[in-house]
Amino acid sequence: MAAESQAFDLVLAADTLIYFGDLEKVFDAVASTLRSAGHFVFTVEAVMPEAGQVVGFQLHPSGRYRHGTDYVMRCLAAAGLTLVSMTEATLREEIRQPVKGVLAVAQRT
Repeated sequence: MAAESQAFDLVLAADTLIYFGDLEKVFDAVASTLRSAGHFVFTVEAVMPEAGQVVGFQLHPSGRYRHGTDYVMRCLAAAGLTLVSMTEATLREEIRQPVKGVLAVAQRT
């Protein structure tokens, strides 16, 4: 992505950010490759924090990362991306159990 500055109108990351803990560098790279007003559509597995708990990201026993929605929004803002929508979704099934997460759309400002 670093070699493709402002080259794309859309970046899609479906069920891939689960392999990254810290999203700051990822979102920075996405922002740099998007043209002005370009969109970033992605999914993340959701952390279900306890009441009053703030969670950035955590490694789940499955070996995949889960992210807090507040953390995702902070990383987007730091990268110059504006959240357009964030919708709860079932991302896939794992051992016949639904994996909860969010589908998000952001735009380069």
